[in-house]
Amino acid sequence: MKVTKTIKLVQSAVVFALVFTATWFVVPSPVLGNINLGDSMILVGSLVLGGPWAVIACSLAAAICDFAAGYAVYAPATLLIKAGMVLVMLLFRKVSQKPLITILSAICAEVFMATGYLIYEAWILGYSFAAVLNVPFNLIQGALNIVLALLIGTLLKKIGVLKLEDS
Repeated sequence: MKVTKTIKLVQSAVVFALVFTATWFVVPSPVLGNINLGDSMILVGSLVLGGPWAVIACSLAAAICDFAAGYAVYAPATLLIKAGMVLVMLLFRKVSQKPLITILSAICAEVFMATGYLIYEAWILGYSFAAVLNVPFNLIQGALNIVLALLIGTLLKKIGVLKLEDS
């Protein structure tokens, strides 16, 4: 099947909806922000969509969700951090599509997320020590999202939506 702009637009809308929905349902973090499963959809969405489609759909969905959920102060950072996560995933994807490299890229994307929010909360928002205390919660969120993304990615590979090389 030829992938047209219309198909990419529809796929982007689906990824947008999945990222928004998975980000919407949150558990408040004991320190700052919240813990959600939106990154799992970002990790999978970046592999399914690729390129600028993934960057736009994933980062906009997460940032708009921040606004809608009352975390507007985080929306600018979320837009940039989630776009960066997708770019990390895509960079590794250019190197190899092997599952081990995909897992490594997801780990790097989540470390990028935790580092991005640390910088934003400490320097931009001025939360200093509270920002440092929030890092473990961001890393826990990242780990949960990687596990969920791996499960979803395995399912998508089995049904032929996601193409990964065998090890």
